[in-house]
Amino acid sequence: MNTPVGIAALACNLTSVFYLIQKYFDRIWGIRLGIEKSRLTKIRDNLRVEVTNFVGWLGLKILVLVPFTLSVAN
Repeated sequence: MNTPVGIAALACNLTSVFYLIQKYFDRIWGIRLGIEKSRLTKIRDNLRVEVTNFVGWLGLKILVLVPFTLSVAN
């Protein structure tokens, strides 16, 4: 069970990390791709990143706490 949860958490975290790195480098170098996004699109994108970060964080906590709890219960 730990392997799929760990892989999912890692994938979520890596996706959000690479997204944020690209976003901040674009901001640093002043790159604007495409047309200006609407306010709703910006909110949706930011919410998607935050939810992805939370799911990754939660997956890592589950990955650590479940085996610990199971080992204490035995």
